[in-house]
Amino acid sequence: MAKSLIVHPERWTLLAWCLLLSPLVGASPIPLPRKPARYVTDNAGALNGSGRAAIQTATGKLYSDRHIQLWVVFVDDFSGQPAVSWTENTRAASDLGDFDAILAVATVDHSYAFLVPHRVQTISGSQVDDLRRNQIEPALRRGDWSGAAVAAANGLDRGQQPASAAISPMSVNASFGTSAPKSR
Repeated sequence: MAKSLIVHPERWTLLAWCLLLSPLVGASPIPLPRKPARYVTDNAGALNGSGRAAIQTATGKLYSDRHIQLWVVFVDDFSGQPAVSWTENTRAASDLGDFDAILAVATVDHSYAFLVPHRVQTISGSQVDDLRRNQIEPALRRGDWSGAAVAAANGLDRGQQPASAAISPMSVNASFGTSAPKSR
């Protein structure tokens, strides 16, 4: 004998919700980077008011002087992704231009990436490396989040290179900690 299928209205509602939400569940094991809403995005709660103001002043001066935008993003971690990959994905999702640099810092994971496009010719690759090693990383190691971002902006603003020089894309993926630098 065949059974008749009777579905109660409340079960239809539950079924509809399950079908609507199923694409969202397990769609991506790690959250994808989002477009930063502002030049300074602090999803980690790393900045106080004066730190944010210092970064905004330095990035504003950089844009005024050189027409280079520095995007600064603080997160707790890069969701299991390498710092450069996360930052490149954020850069692509944000549709950043040829004169937009980005500093992304994972405050809990103690890693960061500093991407400077090849079209930014105010600073050479070796100057970016010096900036990273001598100014950005020491500030990060001290937990001076705003100091690291201000150093990045000031370093991009101070550097000067002949316009005819070709510069390849520069990216830095590094870790920082509260102790001596690790060998890489």
